[in-house]
Amino acid sequence: MADLKLKIKKQLFKRKVEGQTKAGYIGKVITSGKAGFDEIARESAKNITLHPKEASLAAELLLEGVCEKMKQGIIVDLGPLGVLYPAVSSKWERDADDLKLSDMQPKVNYAPSAGILAAVKGAQLSWATA
Repeated sequence: MADLKLKIKKQLFKRKVEGQTKAGYIGKVITSGKAGFDEIARESAKNITLHPKEASLAAELLLEGVCEKMKQGIIVDLGPLGVLYPAVSSKWERDADDLKLSDMQPKVNYAPSAGILAAVKGAQLSWATA
């Protein structure tokens, strides 16, 4: 596996600082494109006896199962991809009695596998040329 190399561009980003909107910049990754579901299924079925359409159907069925488990509030381990799990964003309060459900927002968290995390954290960064 080749080392991951990420190109970074400087992007204008506005935020509120002490009640005033200030302009500044952040670094943003320029991705290497987007791979679609069918493309990945076809590539994954190379050099095996499985037809690409069978690979695609099997993957779709797997993803439907993942969706069902997530809708049931179950943590889903996706093996080499990582883990999906239900979570909430919440305010921090000193006293547990001050926590309010109305202040919490449900969300889905993703924790990458060790392999993906290592590849991304070990990526070589360089500035993108305009």
